[in-house]
Amino acid sequence: MQTTQFNSEPLTGRERVVPRGISNLRWSLTTEQAANILPVCFLAICGHIPSKGGGGSSQSVFLMYCFLFCLLTGGAFFLNRCRVRVDFKTSALGALFFGWVFLSSAWSLQPLKVNLPILGVMLCSFLYFNYILDRFDTATLTLILLYSYTLMMVLSVLLVLGAPSVGVDSGAETNYATSGAWQGMFQQKNLLGIACLISFAVVLAVKPKSSMDRICRWTLLFLSGVCTIKSQSRETWISCIVLIGLFFLLRILSKLKPSIRIALLLALLFLTIIVAAFVWINLDAVLALMGRDRTASGRTAVWDAVILAAKMRPWLGYGLYGFWPTPFSSIVITRVGWPVATSHNEILEALVNYGIIGLSIFFLMVLAAWAFLVRAVLRANLLDVDLHIYLMAGFLVEGTSGAVLMWTPSIAMVLFLFGVAMIEKEGRLKIRERHAFSQPIGQNIANALGQSA
Repeated sequence: MQTTQFNSEPLTGRERVVPRGISNLRWSLTTEQAANILPVCFLAICGHIPSKGGGGSSQSVFLMYCFLFCLLTGGAFFLNRCRVRVDFKTSALGALFFGWVFLSSAWSLQPLKVNLPILGVMLCSFLYFNYILDRFDTATLTLILLYSYTLMMVLSVLLVLGAPSVGVDSGAETNYATSGAWQGMFQQKNLLGIACLISFAVVLAVKPKSSMDRICRWTLLFLSGVCTIKSQSRETWISCIVLIGLFFLLRILSKLKPSIRIALLLALLFLTIIVAAFVWINLDAVLALMGRDRTASGRTAVWDAVILAAKMRPWLGYGLYGFWPTPFSSIVITRVGWPVATSHNEILEALVNYGIIGLSIFFLMVLAAWAFLVRAVLRANLLDVDLHIYLMAGFLVEGTSGAVLMWTPSIAMVLFLFGVAMIEKEGRLKIRERHAFSQPIGQNIANALGQSA
């Protein structure tokens, strides 16, 4: 049975323990682990770099990045002896969803030759997910993310200060509603917001092994905080507040017995319902405090228009990139009055592109993920899966107003699939090793209710 251990064997994907000390500025990554910084950065920027005047990089630059990413992931997969090690108990729905996305290119209005680079990157993304799942544990991946996002935040700030025409959103594509918002090295400010969310989750979850790790942790905390504010992404603000609450909650729950955990979670659920009811009754006042209104900055009009367009092709959808870059998207653009290029909602993005069938698969994947998450909260050592809990909660909040997982390529989708697999894997190991939850869930719920009574 495998456990989370660190050693210095070459190309094992395990961490080397680095002695503590202020004078020790070595990082705690092996060569193989450090090589993953570049693929992580590629996935984080979705294969695009910002260009002067707004928008993303040209198609030729995108193709160059695609080739580079495919080369890197292909090499990593070769180092892994070309094994597709998928635990189909945890990853089958993810593989099924990827398969449906591939199949949807058959009826997409986008020419196949245009979609081929995207399909190649998606395939490499899935292979990369399997590679990191097989090679790295959660603690190692967290350190890789720490260095990757520290690098991206530093570059983003330098780009904003040194080349504001590139690093700052001109607002030309949104009627100047986002003018002045930072986008850094990312294609748009929302992607910078997602990067800040992941950075914040990494800062909360990382266990530094060296002085350099600790320096990067504090640097990332400061820079991601600045970028979160300057990106003007209010969803990211809310997500970070949620993560702070989860940080303290997980540390309280990790010290409690499983039955007491259940009682506390039931009490918190009841309190959440009360707070949600209060917010709903005073929705206008709450939204005003956030600088929003009931239109969610025009998003509700976008959602209505997307639903109307989705009804025209309900079951199969418009296919991979078959809606927004095609004349069909004019239905939405005409109704909202500005050049919108996304549904601004995870569910609607899946619906309009992949239809009811694709959305159903996506729903099953998300429900399975949350089922594993709840089981981990009730059974496992929570501090072993805290990164994945933070990310899933953050993606859920961000997904209400943006397509976080639906980006292609997407670091969020890779981390989402990795989190589902690792939560299930860690949960099963900790149950067997520590006997943290020996009774069935139903029996423990009954015991918790009896104790609370």
